[in-house]
Amino acid sequence: MKAAQKGCVEVVQAVLNELVNINRCHPNQHTDHTLAPQDQEQEHGSELDTYDQLQLKRQAVINRQGPNEATALWIAAEHGQEAAVNVLLDAGANVEVADAKGCTPLMSASQQGHAKVVELLLDRRANIDERSSDGFTALAISARAGHASIVRLLLEGGAAIDLEDSKGWTPLMRAAQNGHIEVVGRLLNWRASIDYQGDSGETALRIAALNNHVNVVRLLMERGAQLELADKAGWTPLLAAVFKDNLEIIQLLLEWHANIERKVHNGATALIIAAEYGYTRVVRALLAAGASTDAIDYEGWTALMCSAHEGYTDIVQLLLNARAYVDARNLGGFTALVIAVGHRYPSVVRLLLNRGADAHWKDYASGSTVRSIASDCGSIEIINLVQERSLPRSS
Repeated sequence: MKAAQKGCVEVVQAVLNELVNINRCHPNQHTDHTLAPQDQEQEHGSELDTYDQLQLKRQAVINRQGPNEATALWIAAEHGQEAAVNVLLDAGANVEVADAKGCTPLMSASQQGHAKVVELLLDRRANIDERSSDGFTALAISARAGHASIVRLLLEGGAAIDLEDSKGWTPLMRAAQNGHIEVVGRLLNWRASIDYQGDSGETALRIAALNNHVNVVRLLMERGAQLELADKAGWTPLLAAVFKDNLEIIQLLLEWHANIERKVHNGATALIIAAEYGYTRVVRALLAAGASTDAIDYEGWTALMCSAHEGYTDIVQLLLNARAYVDARNLGGFTALVIAVGHRYPSVVRLLLNRGADAHWKDYASGSTVRSIASDCGSIEIINLVQERSLPRSS
């Protein structure tokens, strides 16, 4: 950081030195009144031409863009060099010249949390709602970075509170994404739209849940955020929290009566998702909250099938204890037992058989049976288990 600040000072000093040299080329001159009137007019006109040229040269120097198209003012703003920023502004630096990413000096100072520099730039009428190439305003940048004092300055300066970035996200959503609860609270106090949805339908609450920020989730709910707003793929805050295995947020959302049976784009419920990913604690909590064990996704898969597919013995046990239907078939006609046999999970096979799973299952289209699938899988343990339970039924 010190090296960067030193580099900043050197760049600014070089610009100022060049300005001094330009000024020396044009010392104050007095008109020679001994000249004839027409000669005096020519000399005065020549002097104005020279002055205009020098002014243009001053502007070219002070707003010169270096690597990444950053100006001396941009660099000074980034590093919080208040004195340098003041001098450059007094010398006529353009406050709106952006770097290669469309980031202005105001955005740069906002990103780094330099409140004094932000004040200086706002005093010089920097465009408070200018957007970078990815659509970020200074407010969005400071909210994302968690600089509450900068957020306050910008709001007091008249910044638009709900301007979207390139993803359709507002400053509130960016603050929620990174868990900046003070910024979230400040934006809400200034009446930021709490249920604003981004281009993919996400809200600040869904974003906070997906990023494991329990305190932000709590604050948003207390301020009235809608629990059931889903993104375009069907993910509600509860489903997002389940996906991230965040039991604390799940329990909080359930306490606020989030719909436990909502489905994502493929029809999976919270319980199916938790079972598929092996989240034992979450499965237990969802079952305790009354989640349906026999809900199916759009391909007919139940939570029991999903856990059997992955070999999650503990979850299979929990679901069976909760009276999940053991012989349910998906759209392919497969049961949890057939799935467990095919994927070589003897402990799951044993559990299912002990709970009465049908060992005489048959796929009439292909002629496959549980025994034939067990033979194909090559597990002696599974073959023995299945053969023991699939003896011909007595007539």
